[in-house]
Amino acid sequence: MTHYNIFCCLLWCEKEKKYFGFGMFKEILGYLGLESRMEYPGKSLSRKTILVGSGVLFLILTALARFHVGSGDYAIVEALNTLANRSYIIDAFLYWFTSDGVTVAVVVAVLFGLWFAYPSRTDRSIILYGLVFSMLVGTLSRLAQLAVRGHVRLLHDADVHVVLPLPVDPTSLTGWGSFPSDHAALLAGLVLSVWLISRRIGLVLIGFAVLVNLCRIYFCIHYPTDVLAGSALGVFVVELGLPLIRSYPVQATLDFEQRRPGVFYGLFFYGSFSVASMLLSVRDEAQTIKHAIKATLHIPRHHYGEMGGKNGGCEGVVSGER
Repeated sequence: MTHYNIFCCLLWCEKEKKYFGFGMFKEILGYLGLESRMEYPGKSLSRKTILVGSGVLFLILTALARFHVGSGDYAIVEALNTLANRSYIIDAFLYWFTSDGVTVAVVVAVLFGLWFAYPSRTDRSIILYGLVFSMLVGTLSRLAQLAVRGHVRLLHDADVHVVLPLPVDPTSLTGWGSFPSDHAALLAGLVLSVWLISRRIGLVLIGFAVLVNLCRIYFCIHYPTDVLAGSALGVFVVELGLPLIRSYPVQATLDFEQRRPGVFYGLFFYGSFSVASMLLSVRDEAQTIKHAIKATLHIPRHHYGEMGGKNGGCEGVVSGER
């Protein structure tokens, strides 16, 4: 019910042009000097440097992970692990705060605020683009995990002797790949989208992302190279497709928002909520459908015959007899 109330409030504010919370958000940003200064990111040297640098960094880290070269990883992990279990309250709070559905939701909330505070077509194009491509980044990172097999999660690595912080379940994430971090990839893509709209807010969120990734290393969820490679992948993919903010699909979506705001904001809310929850609901639904299909395909043929016999004698149809 809470999500529904928030969604209705957003629609009413947009329709009446009475930005209660969003007007206040804009005034606060202006007071702090965090106003939007977006310029279309052309083919400048800095853009090329970011694109090439992030791509090369990801390839190098992938090669190192493929051949299990990670002495630097162990040194960083052991240094952070010296802080483990000094305060259960702090560990429990950080473990909750760095969970999948919380950290990404913070960045999505900032994008929501920027959407209403600065309703220019350029800024809104970047927000739409960032949300869509963040989903793509998350998918690519999961595919990369399947490609780099044998790179288990840090808490399951027998070669690393660490003390797990108390909130961590030692049986969690069994069978999941570790490289690259899909959490870091998705977070980096969203943070870059914010940075393209407001440099100063983007810098604040970069610091936030660094803190989150350090916490995930501390909780033995990922190696340092995992989060670094995930961040590089997120930056590379979003930067690579940045010219698409002027493409027809993005601009047509903005036009659709003007014509059918009710339908648009319904879809916009669902999409942003899915991103904020790390696509957990979508992945759960996909897994349910997958298991249902596999269960259907693996039912023995004679079982269909027995079922048919009990319900009217359909054995002949199942076995192929006419």
